[in-house]
Amino acid sequence: MDNDDLINQELIEPESEEPEVEPEAEELRVEPEGEGLEEVSARIAEVPPPEAFVEPEEALQPEEMPQEISRAARFWRKLLRWAAGICVLFTIGVVVTWFVSVSPLREENRQLQAEIDSAQAQIEDNESQIAELEAENEKIDQLTAELASVEEHILILQALVDVTSAQVALANEDTVTAKASLRGTDERLAELLESVEESDKKTVEAMRSRVLLVLSEIDEDIFAAMNDLEVLATNLAALERSYFD
Repeated sequence: MDNDDLINQELIEPESEEPEVEPEAEELRVEPEGEGLEEVSARIAEVPPPEAFVEPEEALQPEEMPQEISRAARFWRKLLRWAAGICVLFTIGVVVTWFVSVSPLREENRQLQAEIDSAQAQIEDNESQIAELEAENEKIDQLTAELASVEEHILILQALVDVTSAQVALANEDTVTAKASLRGTDERLAELLESVEESDKKTVEAMRSRVLLVLSEIDEDIFAAMNDLEVLATNLAALERSYFD
């Protein structure tokens, strides 16, 4: 076997061997003899470097690791997408709930508050009117009391005028005019009896009895009738002074 055949055999054998062979064991020994030295050098240059002959498991690792990383990345991307979708749905639900439930309630509350404010303003207006009416009622009560006092004064003065007119008529021995003058005196004294104080009611009752006595005395005893009319005039004048002086 010549050198060329030997070199070819040695070059072919590493291709059929396992790729686990260490680079140091693959050294080629050639004899620097003969005319094929240049060809052998060229073939040695074509032999792949020892780094290319690696175990299959080690060759798979660089390919598997990116796959595992890409799977984890895809998982987290999906998880983030789901989380973002849930956040968007939750936000939409909150907005829809606001417009469906909260917003109408706020509008209703605003309307109710406006009605309450209007009612409060109406109440304040009514209270102001009531205060004015109460003030007017106080004035009315005061005026009523003043009117009652005036009417009471008028009744006393009218009764006093009746008695004085009867006295003048009897002084002229005009019994008819005297009776006519006393015709409404008892009614005036009865009306006066309702307005005077309790302490003066007996006095007014005595005046009514005396008027009836005078009417019975005019035809029978003018002198007695004159005396009773004098007593009536004195009592009426005293009553008028006690109330209106």
